[in-house]
Amino acid sequence: MLVLLGPVVAIATYSFTAAGERNRLSAQFEKDVGESIFVLEAEIKANIKALFALQALYHASDRVTAEEFSEFSSSMRQRNPAIHTLEWIPRVSAGERFGHEARGRRRSDLETYEITERNEDGELVRAKERKTYFPVYLIEPSVGNESAIGFDLASNPNRRTALIEAMASDKLTVTDPITVDPKEPSKAFLAFVPVYTQEAKTFPERWNNLEGFVLGIFRINELLQESLLADRRHSETMAYRLVDPEAASEPLELYRSQPKISPLRKPDLSRRAVISLGPQKWELYIHATPAYLSTYGRRQPLILSISIFLIWELLVGAIAILLKRSIDLEKLARLDSLTGLSNRRYFTETIRKEWERAKRQEHPISVIMVDVDYFKHYNDSYGHRAGDECLQRIAAALKTAASRATDMICRYGGEEFVILLPNVGAQGTTTVAHKLQNQIKALAIPHKTSNVSKRVTVSIGCATQTNIKTSSWEYLVARADAAMYQAKQKGRNQIAQGKVETSSSAESQR
Repeated sequence: MLVLLGPVVAIATYSFTAAGERNRLSAQFEKDVGESIFVLEAEIKANIKALFALQALYHASDRVTAEEFSEFSSSMRQRNPAIHTLEWIPRVSAGERFGHEARGRRRSDLETYEITERNEDGELVRAKERKTYFPVYLIEPSVGNESAIGFDLASNPNRRTALIEAMASDKLTVTDPITVDPKEPSKAFLAFVPVYTQEAKTFPERWNNLEGFVLGIFRINELLQESLLADRRHSETMAYRLVDPEAASEPLELYRSQPKISPLRKPDLSRRAVISLGPQKWELYIHATPAYLSTYGRRQPLILSISIFLIWELLVGAIAILLKRSIDLEKLARLDSLTGLSNRRYFTETIRKEWERAKRQEHPISVIMVDVDYFKHYNDSYGHRAGDECLQRIAAALKTAASRATDMICRYGGEEFVILLPNVGAQGTTTVAHKLQNQIKALAIPHKTSNVSKRVTVSIGCATQTNIKTSSWEYLVARADAAMYQAKQKGRNQIAQGKVETSSSAESQR
């Protein structure tokens, strides 16, 4: 049970500490997610501020020149790499169109300037007549964007709607994601803020005082790269995915920081956050990668449980060794070192217990004393080593003769042996004694200095007690010892039966 308890304790410890580790890791992940969202929102605000800064420039100036626009916008783009372009979109009425185009052509870089739109084939052509135009007049950078100059945003229904919404709400308006370069799959969005000639609070006032719009095109990929992946810890341990859930046909993936990686489930280290940008509501999915666990995870639960298991096993092993040694010492304390039989001290302990049992159950109890004849002569003739071997062989023979589990054979001292026979009467005791004598005879151990035989012989004394309540075990042993000396006096190699102490109970026979 102790051995099995070790793994149980180790598993319980691991479960408890692992739960704490999961909670700690989840709390750490929540903190990191919060930091990521905070940094992303701060980066978005910093980029959008460029639009409001440009709006403030127009509000503060009666007329912003192309050079002023270029210089100001260029500095904004340098600070915010996610800005693809910054543009000035003036409002031009149908009556102002001719003069507007003429002023544009007076610029050295716009000699062929006119308001354009795309036809059904996607080609840029002169814009059709309409009440109001919103052409791209200034753009930074201008190099590479020449075809955009003069393009009327009002010719595109979606762009016109976005412009009107921005003017009506007097707030930032963001379009659905677009593709800036057909050669690149990365997405971008357009953001507008209106510019008025004077303060306007109502819709009519805003329309009448609308001067135009400042427009920014922002690359989503760069926006997230600059924010979410600026911290190397997050870029290597967390994966990000931005989705437009309200795209026309199905959710549109706007950004993915890493190839598809299955989120960690144990613990659940994945979160969803809504990123608001004007009227747009995009969903940001963040999940930890396996590198997150290796970076922030701790092996304490596993190390602790293994340590407990090993310590427990060592402790159990030590206890087992000590217990075995204790048992071995106990055995040594009870056994005779030469013959392996019980020693005299253990015989005394056992006969006391058996005597009490016989008294309770009213059973007889018998003792046989055995002494090797002329053993001193044997030692003198053959040596003590041969004498030890002789005693060992006799001990083995005694075990064969008294073979019940309840029988006890003891080396009583020197060449004397005693046999305890619980629940055995006089007749059964005599039977065992004769069996002992025959077993010794069968050994045929030579004894040339014996006066009774050329072989080793024994003298045997038997005593049986049936009247347990009126006697004692010491008296029983003394009577067996006296019977043995009686056998010696008769000439040795004899069996002597002491007087049986009877009681009213029937004698149990072997």
